[in-house]
Amino acid sequence: MKVKEFLNNIPQNCKHKKSLKKDNCLILCSKADFIIEHDNCVSSSGCDAIAVDFRNNKLYLIEVKKGGFDSKDAKRAIKQLDECIDYYGEKLKGFEFKPIILRGNKKRMEGSAREFLIRRKHELRKRGLRPQILNCSVDISLKA
Repeated sequence: MKVKEFLNNIPQNCKHKKSLKKDNCLILCSKADFIIEHDNCVSSSGCDAIAVDFRNNKLYLIEVKKGGFDSKDAKRAIKQLDECIDYYGEKLKGFEFKPIILRGNKKRMEGSAREFLIRRKHELRKRGLRPQILNCSVDISLKA
C-alpha cells in the first residue's frame, strides 16, 4: 500500500489541519500537511498524534504529558512513541521520524526523567532517535 493511499484510509475525524488540542495541550505544526490524532482515534495505544510533512518528508511522532513529569512518565512516553514507530514504520517508509514529547509549559520535569530521556539507552535511542522535549503550543516544525 502506498503512503498516500494508507493516509487516505485514516478516518476523517482523526485528521486535523495544522493544530490539535489534546489533553489541554495545543499541538501546533505549521509545516504539516495534517495532524493525525492517533491515540483513541486510529489506535487504542501508542503516541497521541503524528504530524505529516510531505514537503520535507518528516513524520513528527507526538506524545503529550500533562502534569509533573517523573522517570515513570519518561519511560511510558518512550514506550508510546516506540509503539507509533512500529505502527507507522512500514506504512510510511521514506519519512524521517522525529519523536517529540510535549509538556505543560509550567509543569516540572524531574532530573531523573531528563536523565533517562537524554542519557539512558531506551527503545528510541536503539533506533538512533532522540526525543525532543518541547512545551505545549510551540510550533514543533520550527523547533524539531
